[in-house]
Amino acid sequence: MNPTNMRAEVVRKFRIVGSALNADIDECVVIAVESLSPYIKKSVTDTSLTATSSTDSLTIPTAGADLEKIYVKGSSGLWQKYDDYSKIGDVIYLRSWLDASTSIRLHLKVPYVIGDLANIPYPYKRPLIELACAEFATMLAGDKSRYNIYAQSNGARAVDNMLDLAGFYEEKARRALVLIGGGESLG
Repeated sequence: MNPTNMRAEVVRKFRIVGSALNADIDECVVIAVESLSPYIKKSVTDTSLTATSSTDSLTIPTAGADLEKIYVKGSSGLWQKYDDYSKIGDVIYLRSWLDASTSIRLHLKVPYVIGDLANIPYPYKRPLIELACAEFATMLAGDKSRYNIYAQSNGARAVDNMLDLAGFYEEKARRALVLIGGGESLG
């Protein structure tokens, strides 16, 4: 799925005629992709660092990423899992010093962005469309000029109905995301 297909799904659900709201729908799709973050993140495997001096802390190079695992390669030349650490914010505190020139591999999970839309796993596509619809309905309810454009091309729906529709789509998406995730979000 790509951003154009996502826009087409929102247009279909809202029965929009014309393209006056396409940019707004595209913005809602971007927000919807970002909203997936507590439920699903993509793995970034091979974020390699090298300790330049003896150290007992590291900063995660990708802000907002979740740390899954740490591997270190010392003088033995073998990668070994490193479990003796704690993480506060974007800083990893090591309980034992790493020597200079130790290679470090971080396995991270980062939020999806709009450029990753084609790589989002299939079960998350339908909830993603529903999140985009919720964002679009919320945007229409909160912006009178855009709401008027929508109402002129599609016939009037009360703003209250837009808020109800936004709640409906968001609840439907959240319910599906929780079911897909086995009852829990990642966050």
